[in-house]
Amino acid sequence: MRAAELNMTSFVSTAAGVMRVSSRHQAGKRTAALVTQTLLASKAIFQTFLTLCFVAVVQRGASSQVKIPAGIVDGERVRLKGQGGYGQGDGPHGDLYLHIRLVPHPLFDVEGHNLVITVPLAPWEAVLGAKVTVPTLTGKINVTIAPNSQAGTRLRIKGKGMTTKTGTGDMFALLKIVVPATANDEAKELWQSLSEKAEFDPRAQWSNKS
Repeated sequence: MRAAELNMTSFVSTAAGVMRVSSRHQAGKRTAALVTQTLLASKAIFQTFLTLCFVAVVQRGASSQVKIPAGIVDGERVRLKGQGGYGQGDGPHGDLYLHIRLVPHPLFDVEGHNLVITVPLAPWEAVLGAKVTVPTLTGKINVTIAPNSQAGTRLRIKGKGMTTKTGTGDMFALLKIVVPATANDEAKELWQSLSEKAEFDPRAQWSNKS
């Protein structure tokens, strides 16, 4: 029995609200067709890709639909029994394997079933604390930033990750402090005043270790 393997590449566009699953495969008279599925809710595209993704497999003029199971992760394979190449002699057909690959998302990084989103903060937000609006797969939420937060801190947001086979993963907000690209004269004076009044040396640990 021979097994034929299909490399499947997915394209997810949150702006257009369109998911495409394109694939190419040839084994005997078998080909795999391009399927385009338009989604109504663009905010749920990334999760919908994992929970309800259909691939059409065309064989000798017939087609079938395959449901990608919820909780599947990048690199997993979906087996289509008897959908592969011709067997030897009168032997049965081999199997067809779909290789699942997730393309990069513009906002989220994927770690297993968890998501990571980088949250930019102004310096004063990191020092004074703030409430910031953060996007998730199911909508926007407010996240509290504690005073004196440091860049690189990860805040866990429970249950806002990817669908798993038993539940839902988490999302982590990765804090990143950014400064304005430009500053007017008044802002520069404020920064200068802060540098003179703040008793802070960001490289003090270097002196302690020398």
